[in-house]
Amino acid sequence: MKAYHKINFYKPGLNSLCSTMSGDETIYSGIRPLGFHPGNMIVLSVYPHLVAENLQNQGKKPRFSYIITMNDIEPARYDFERFIPLDTSVSFKEDISITEKTIRKALTHMLDDFPEINVSFVKSSSFQSSDKFSDVADILINHKEKFAKSYIKPEYLDGKTYNDMHFIGIICDDCHSPLLSTSYNNALFEAYCESCDKQVSGIASEMNFWLYYVNLISMKLSILQPDIVLLGGDYIQTPDERIKSLTKANPLGSIMNFYDWLGGRSLNFLLGPLLIGEDGRKMSKEFNNIQDLSYEDVFSFCKSQCSREVRFLK
Repeated sequence: MKAYHKINFYKPGLNSLCSTMSGDETIYSGIRPLGFHPGNMIVLSVYPHLVAENLQNQGKKPRFSYIITMNDIEPARYDFERFIPLDTSVSFKEDISITEKTIRKALTHMLDDFPEINVSFVKSSSFQSSDKFSDVADILINHKEKFAKSYIKPEYLDGKTYNDMHFIGIICDDCHSPLLSTSYNNALFEAYCESCDKQVSGIASEMNFWLYYVNLISMKLSILQPDIVLLGGDYIQTPDERIKSLTKANPLGSIMNFYDWLGGRSLNFLLGPLLIGEDGRKMSKEFNNIQDLSYEDVFSFCKSQCSREVRFLK
């Protein structure tokens, strides 16, 4: 049976969601750990803090479990038009411990106020030995055409060869290249590394992998089954973004669809607003528009912000 998920938008959605909470829930968020900036701060530290404050104002004790997943097996760069990785996984590009340390520092504001909240960090690679990872690999490798047809708009599939699209694969242990055309049969992964001129094979627990973000998030949610999922506002696209998009659904819709494919209970999503840089675009390392903003400034603004975008003007 298909699960029915609820999406709560920004501050009004936060207020509505908190009215249904006890304070003991499990809350999920995640990050591709290539650094941590004020744009990430909203979802990862400010919104959990606002949830805790809201619960306290209702006379409830905030002691939820907060799980932050570090997407170490997501490709550092990915071609979203050709659907192939352009670089190795994040785990081989960045010292993830530095990002975790920065996030922990931002979370001290919440934990100082609400010490009964339990925060844990989990690497996505820790799920590689799970049955769900095997299910994801089987779908994306052995049923790739079925997934692509369910995910990508038909007009973008015209003339495309499904074998040229890649959503999961092995990372070579020697050169750390993302290996394309990975096969998966009887629990064994195999691929050929042209750079090292060698065949790579093994079971999931023995290998390093890269995994496309939509399927990665869906898999984590199917395993963790959190009560609340925190995501950024860009997981719902604007009408103009939808027209240009190659996918049938918004990123959030795609995540929910693949999650339903894997199986799980109904989920509550809470979307935080986007932090907009001085150039009018989403604050991102990709756009090189990061501003140095304090936690207090971002927290104060988000406390009253009810729309999709947060803008700081100097």
